[in-house]
Amino acid sequence: MIEYTPGPWDVEEGYLTAAGGRFTLGYLYKWEKDAPKEAAANARLIAAAPDLLDALIAIAPPMPPFNAPCHNNLVSQIDCAHCRRIADAHAAIAKATGEQQ
Repeated sequence: MIEYTPGPWDVEEGYLTAAGGRFTLGYLYKWEKDAPKEAAANARLIAAAPDLLDALIAIAPPMPPFNAPCHNNLVSQIDCAHCRRIADAHAAIAKATGEQQ
């Protein structure tokens, strides 16, 4: 079970909020300081994080066994770009869920 504040997350005047504004998750320091466009872009990415994680978990196929042949034995898993993308997806999920230290 993933233990974070449930979404949806939103951005309201530099504050990252959840549950329709009932919870403040953080304030984006640069919102009104020296980089408001960058802060707004960061805020949108942060606010989308729970949705992105849920979507990635839903679409990431199981990781094939290490060094398994891919594509009817045409390439090894190590040389397969598709397998590398699957591994990257699993690494991102592990990072977001705290399974990767």
